Amino acid sequence: PDGTMGSPTPGSDFVPRTIEISQRGCNGRMIWTETSVTTAYDASENHVGFSGVTRNISQRKITEGLLQLAYERKQRNKFFNRLLVSHISSTSEVQDLAAQSKLSVPNSFSLYYLGIAAYNEVEYCAQETDLPERPQLIDALIDYLNRKDNLIAWELPHTGIGIIETRYAPATKQTEILAAQGYVEYLFSFLPEASFYLGIADFSTEWAEFPNRLEHARIAAKVGASIYAE
Repeated sequence: PDGTMGSPTPGSDFVPRTIEISQRGCNGRMIWTETSVTTAYDASENHVGFSGVTRNISQRKITEGLLQLAYERKQRNKFFNRLLVSHISSTSEVQDLAAQSKLSVPNSFSLYYLGIAAYNEVEYCAQETDLPERPQLIDALIDYLNRKDNLIAWELPHTGIGIIETRYAPATKQTEILAAQGYVEYLFSFLPEASFYLGIADFSTEWAEFPNRLEHARIAAKVGASIYAE
């Protein structure tokens, strides 16, 4: 075959094409459209071209994106919370388990615990504003954190959010403190109504004692050894 497509004929096996593209709408905003292309014939059943029908599928794309984010959150939550109750500690074991969940985790990292202080005030405001309820808020914060290339965030059962920061070079406590300050400010840009506090795990960069490290970060935040952004 020469790779070209001849003119289809009535009754042939020509399969209609469906094309999805992102383009700019009449209001200047980007939208997703789906175009279904079929063959067109004249009265004598001669192929005269193609016809297409285009529809706006932006809402469907938004829904698909939200479902994908929900799936990824579930996978991360399941994986990291399993580590907290298991006896897996070696990097190779963690990497194998992550591969089973189709996740990528770093060999070296800093570990943080994120809590939301004075959340009652945020919940009160949510009754009069468009702020989401707590489960939706936590999901939104996790998604926002995971937009940063070097972070992995997941929800801890009934407590807060765990954060892993990939380390490509040796870290010091000072670099972790500066990073934590930046992350709290990053979160304030997303939700200025809330008060965040961030605890830093004891200085270690590998998977050994992962549950103990995270508990150390949680306690550090609880007793005040945490980073605040005023």
